[in-house]
This record gives sequence, structure tokens and C-alpha cells, in this order.
Amino acid sequence: MLTKARMGWYDVRMYRYNFVPSNVTRAVKRGTRRGVAAGLVPTATTNGTHAVGSYHSRNPGQAIDLGLPSWMVGTSRGRRRMVNFQRKEYNAWRAGNRPQMVELIGPDNNMIVLRGVHSPLPEGSPLENMHDNHVHEAFA
Repeated sequence: MLTKARMGWYDVRMYRYNFVPSNVTRAVKRGTRRGVAAGLVPTATTNGTHAVGSYHSRNPGQAIDLGLPSWMVGTSRGRRRMVNFQRKEYNAWRAGNRPQMVELIGPDNNMIVLRGVHSPLPEGSPLENMHDNHVHEAFA
């Protein structure tokens, strides 16, 4: 799947690593492909437990969580991988290349987008703590 993703190809099998539902929007599919190309794996779309008001439950199919393969969880290399992906997505949003992105939350507290606005989170806040181990993206 990594090779396909890096070539810009989407494949529904990208969701199979963690048995994540694939009934998502086109924008989420593109975000999934970019995340897989960066070495991340989908961990949630319409499944799982999420914050109250999250796009996962409020707008099913418009959000994705991307985490690490199990062997990278808790490693500094894994954290760098997530932060690098978050940075690329944030910079693309700032440049106007992700106009549908309304949320981007991850381990870097300064590159946060909430309701389509840059919104850094204070260290230790509940929303920040919930996203230390994955990158969340939502698209309108």
C-alpha cells in the first residue's frame, strides 16, 4: 500500500490495517492516501471513541485519525513521522491547498486547525492530550 500511496493512488485496502470503516468522503480518501504515503496508518473514521462534537460522530465520513504502525508506537521516530505529516498538511492548508480542511490536530500543539482557523493548543489541555498519539483531520 505504501508504494501505491506514494505514487498518488488510493486503494480502499489502506483501511484494512486496523479494520477501519472506509465509508468516507473523497477529501478523507485523499487525506488517507497522503497519510499512508507518509508511513501512517488509519486508526479511525466512523468507528471508535471521540471527543464530544467531533467530526467523527457529528459528520460521519468526514474525519480520519492517522496513527503509527504498532512497532513504532511510543518511539521518537514515530513521533517525528506524525509531526512531519502534520507539518506538511498544515503548510498545505496555510498555502490554500487544503481548502476543505476544517480540523487538523496532532502531536505538535502549534500546527492546529479548528473550525478552519489556526488555533494552537496549550500543553496539557484535554484536546491536546487526546491527540499526542495520532493526527486527526476533518474535511467539510
